[in-house]
Amino acid sequence: MDPLSVVCHGLKKECIGRATPYPRNYFRASEVGKCSRATVAAMRGDIPKALQVRTKFILSAGDLYHGWVRGLCRQFGVRIEQEEQDYLYSPPGRGWSIKCRIDGIVEVDDPDTDQRVKALLEVKSYSIFFRSKFAGYYKNSVLLRGDYAYPAGQEWPTELIWEDYRDQTQISLEITGLDRAYFLPVFRDSGHMAYGSPTRGLIIPKDPLTVERIMGKLDRLYADYIGGRLPEGDYLPNSKECQRCPYWCWDETGRKQKEEVDVVA
Repeated sequence: MDPLSVVCHGLKKECIGRATPYPRNYFRASEVGKCSRATVAAMRGDIPKALQVRTKFILSAGDLYHGWVRGLCRQFGVRIEQEEQDYLYSPPGRGWSIKCRIDGIVEVDDPDTDQRVKALLEVKSYSIFFRSKFAGYYKNSVLLRGDYAYPAGQEWPTELIWEDYRDQTQISLEITGLDRAYFLPVFRDSGHMAYGSPTRGLIIPKDPLTVERIMGKLDRLYADYIGGRLPEGDYLPNSKECQRCPYWCWDETGRKQKEEVDVVA
């Protein structure tokens, strides 16, 4: 067989294998900003639809960029602690646990004290479709740091960081006990990391209100999980998020599932 065909068929088998039910009794930090119904379905071990091979290619490329970014940091003397470190956090009095795996911890300048402080490293890869948005908003080297003034009165556009990324970052700060994160966007089409001159990542402070909102959501989802219930979905059947979901929440109401054409026949 053609070498690439061998790879594609191998990935197809891997995708089908990963769709095997995998019940668990804990949350994952990566899912706190995602659909409530899909989160509980995953915990129960409901059978998901297997990933498409083309989707697996995208996810694998994202993993490669994480390693590449950390490698560049180490190469030029940026110290990274706790690379790929796993955490299991059980908030007192809540009854549930949550796991996360961090990219690492780096030192950044604290704008309040001019001291070097530890920050959670969050590397996220984006497609070419988001590059122009970042370029437009980040051209003045905007550095997110609490209530500090931005160049030319420019405010940080929160829509640039997807909601699930923002929530994942905030709950990861709670889990690790850190007060800020260093968010580093990298673009898969070019390898560019952030924008501006000098180029910088984004410092995101911990937001206690957001953390408490997330904790309240997980309290409700855990009660549904324990009670054997699936919560309502967070998206409409025809939404982009719902169409991409591997679970079949809306079958009874006639949900139309768009069939993707895979790279493996």
